[in-house]
Amino acid sequence: MLKFLVMKPAGIPEFCESLKSFAPPLAGESWFGSWRQADAAVAAVIEVETDRRDVISEPAILRTLAQVATENACPMFLGNSMPIRDFDSCVAAVSQDVVPVFANRGASGIDGNIATVAGLALGCNSPVFAVMGDLAALHDLNSLPLLHGSPVTLVIINNGGGGIFRFLPIDVEERLLETPHAWEFRGAAQQFGIEYHQVASLSDLRSFLAERPAGPRILECRTDRTENHALHLRIAEACRALPLSWD
Repeated sequence: MLKFLVMKPAGIPEFCESLKSFAPPLAGESWFGSWRQADAAVAAVIEVETDRRDVISEPAILRTLAQVATENACPMFLGNSMPIRDFDSCVAAVSQDVVPVFANRGASGIDGNIATVAGLALGCNSPVFAVMGDLAALHDLNSLPLLHGSPVTLVIINNGGGGIFRFLPIDVEERLLETPHAWEFRGAAQQFGIEYHQVASLSDLRSFLAERPAGPRILECRTDRTENHALHLRIAEACRALPLSWD
């Protein structure tokens, strides 16, 4: 007998709920519990490595942003390269509430991110948290004036280059791939009349995010590419060492 599937639009929660009817009969509570246990163990490792000190790190920035965005029901925009990957791998589920999360991959990956944030702010008609790396921001500086009139908090993670290339399984030539630089974004903010703050700690970041901005602002977080790579390696090694069992 032929079975016909009815196609209809669905959001992510509805799609996940519909998968229950396709679950294999042997995937019972024991199997599910093993995955929940593994998830909790990995989450504990990430929390220890990122939240135990009031120190800025790239995963901790994304975790703080996600938590404050959830508390304030604030839409988020995730820049490409490391920010969206750190959000995917390091952010914990802090609430049952759904917060809209957006991203846009340009023709070269990182181009056009600030312009996208400007359009997102107009469409949402609400405060927006956006986070991107320094190279993505540099590639779209001329879109900063588009943020005027919108309560956008643009968090720029400045590690002085393309930190994601440290994760390639090759010997990276820093000058060619990581495009190192010594610039900051204070001058760009001043040129376009945008509020600017350089953030030195996670508590400072949380304090800034808790304030409802009257207009656009830039929060610049300085990190180090080498330290960031080492942090991710420590997290991965600690997760591999977890004594997990699978039923």
